[in-house]
This record gives sequence, C-alpha cells and structure tokens, in this order.
Amino acid sequence: MNMNTELEKLGEFQIIPCKVGEFKNDKSYKKISITGDQCNKLLSTVSMVSGIARAGLTSNAYIAKFPKGLPHTLMKFKSGGVGSAIIGDNGKVAGHASFHNISALTASFAILSAITSQYYLHSIDSKLTDIKSISQSILDFLETDKKSELKSEIDFVNRAVNNYDHIISNEAQRISTITNLQSTVKVSIKDCEFYADFLKRTIYRNSHIQEDCRLAFNYKALLENSLSLYTMSSILEAYYAQNFDPKYLAGVKNDLLDHIRSFEKIIAPSFEHLKKRINNTYDTWYWKFDNRREVLDNIYSILRAYQNKEPSRFQKTTINAFDLIFENKQYYIDGSGNVLVRTNKI
Repeated sequence: MNMNTELEKLGEFQIIPCKVGEFKNDKSYKKISITGDQCNKLLSTVSMVSGIARAGLTSNAYIAKFPKGLPHTLMKFKSGGVGSAIIGDNGKVAGHASFHNISALTASFAILSAITSQYYLHSIDSKLTDIKSISQSILDFLETDKKSELKSEIDFVNRAVNNYDHIISNEAQRISTITNLQSTVKVSIKDCEFYADFLKRTIYRNSHIQEDCRLAFNYKALLENSLSLYTMSSILEAYYAQNFDPKYLAGVKNDLLDHIRSFEKIIAPSFEHLKKRINNTYDTWYWKFDNRREVLDNIYSILRAYQNKEPSRFQKTTINAFDLIFENKQYYIDGSGNVLVRTNKI
C-alpha cells in the first residue's frame, strides 16, 4: 500500500521520512516559532500518522483514546468487533475509552498552516515597518482626532499580525478580527484619497514654496502610511478569512494592486511638478530658499522610487503575500517539536 496515497485521502499532504539533522545546515529551511501546546499536538499526530495511513483508514474511522493508567484492552463482542468498555486485568470493566473521528488528524496539520501563516505575515509586515511606524513629527502635524484614529489603526493591525496563530483557532475572535479588518480597509482607503487630494492641492497651488515643500513631504508620508495600512489590512483579511478559492484570491489581489497603482501614479507627477517649482524659484537679496539642495535630493529619491518600472514595495508585498498561499510547502519536524519550513518566497 502506498502510504502517501492513503494520506492524501485524509488531506492534501505527504509525509516523507528523512535522516535526523538532514536539514540542519540547509539555509532554505527557516525555523518557525511554535507554542508548547502546538508542539504536543504535532508530535502526537506525527507519531500516529504512519500507522493510520498504512491501515488505510478513512475519514469515517475513529481513534480510541484511553484514560491514563488504564489498560488498552477493549471489550470484545461475540458478533465481532469491540466496544468502548475497557477490560481490566481482573476481567471486569475498568472504564470507557473515548472515540475521536480521524478527521481530527487534519486539524492537527492545520496547526502547521497557522504557524506558517504567522511566520509569513511577520515577514510581509516587516517590509512595510519603516513606513507604518510614522514619525512623531508627522503625528504632531495631524489634528487630535486624526492622530488618534491613525495610531489606533496601526496598533490594531500590529495585534492582528502578532496574534494570528492564536486568534485563527478561536472562531469568535476570528470573525471579530475580520470585521475590524474590513473597517480598517475602508478607513485606510478613505485616508489614501484624503492625503492624495491634499498632496496634489498643496503642490499645484503655487503658494509659498518652502511651506509647500514641508506640507508635501508630510502628506506623502501620510499617504504611504495609509497605503501600508490598506495593503496589510487587506492581506490580513484574506489570511483570516481562510477562503482559498483561487478566483476569489485573484480578485482580491488584483483589486488591491489596482488601488495601489492608482495612488502611486499621483506621487511621481506631483513631485515632478514640485521640482520644477523649486528650480524656477530664485533667491533674492531679501529672501533665500533654505536647504534647497536637501529638499531636491529628497525629491529625486522619491522620483527614483516611483518612476521605476519595477513594482513598488507595496505591489511586491501584495504579490508575495498571495503567492505564498498557493506555494507548495515543505516542513521538517524533529522529535523535539522543532519545525522548519522551506519556502522560495520569503
């Protein structure tokens, strides 16, 4: 009997034996953190799965679990088979075993999915950290209610990232988190519209050039921050929803990329115009453009980032996050419960 064929009946996975320490120095495998409870469930699953597969058990079969300290002998029926009654050494009933559907086996493998998604989300989120952690000077630039809203949204997204593997296993918390993420998506897209509009207004109004430069850099930072929140909350919503229908995920990814590109297209032309304004502004005997060179250097840096034909970091993060969902994953689990995952995307 082909063990992997039988395993595939229980879920979309294969188990392949390997030598102890075989992947110790393989840098393509990344160690992922796991709680003590998750470790115990995984080790229990791995220890029993080979026998289950070889026996050709199906999802309609059950596993008997015996209370601690009782013998593993079940009452035999004359008609054949056994019952749940446990027979002691004296031949009398000593207790009862509990039966658990074999489908619980695949639930244990869901632990691997949760901790891997947690690892991926941390890696994805880290690529936007410098944008998401907005400076105090820019926070001070905002009015109190806008500042409070922004900080609360950032804190919520951080919690959703950091506690994914715990929340995903609790249905009530999972649904609540999805609802809040949907709210964050709406708030962040509204903020993107708001700051993109103010960025254009500021740069094209041809008012005081130095003040316009200061405001433009602030609005650009806030637009990027809102884009990072929009990107990350949309990705998190997809991960928490656990809806892996390819058409659904492709639609979510494409909608997200379309919105990102539409906002990014505003940044480069706006700062190109601001550069022209600066170059057409001349110092006089009574007025001087302070730090002109520094301001222009910052603008050139922005133009290089947004006039580049390569996908932006927001686009790369989005593409990567959705590609990871469908990537074939290889795990190495040792006897101590250490888990390593092999991935080409992170």
